[in-house]
Amino acid sequence: LARRVPGFARNYRLAAVAGASAQLIAQMLKFLWLSRSEVFELRASSLLLSGRLQNLFLTRLGVLAVAGVLLPLVAIRGWMIAVAFAMALAGEWLGRYLFFVSVVPKNIAAAFTSGERTAA
Repeated sequence: LARRVPGFARNYRLAAVAGASAQLIAQMLKFLWLSRSEVFELRASSLLLSGRLQNLFLTRLGVLAVAGVLLPLVAIRGWMIAVAFAMALAGEWLGRYLFFVSVVPKNIAAAFTSGERTAA
């Protein structure tokens, strides 16, 4: 890696890996914090992420690990960096989507976590 990649490009890759690693750790710690919270709405959000939205949440973490950590370390061609960037961008969009669909409002939280479906 050091022979093929100029010094500044190598530093950018290491910065990307460090940033993605920090974000991955923060995401996991935030989920643990939500799941152990005493506030019902925060726990309900973690229940959504570990229940109905589990596949999307795990996909988001997996994309972050692959596109943000693994690919920048092993990429030797320019197109591999472009693929890593596109995957990381898609992962960020997925993270934004998960944020908006997993927020449980304080006034109607029980409707989000109950297994029953009720008509309006």
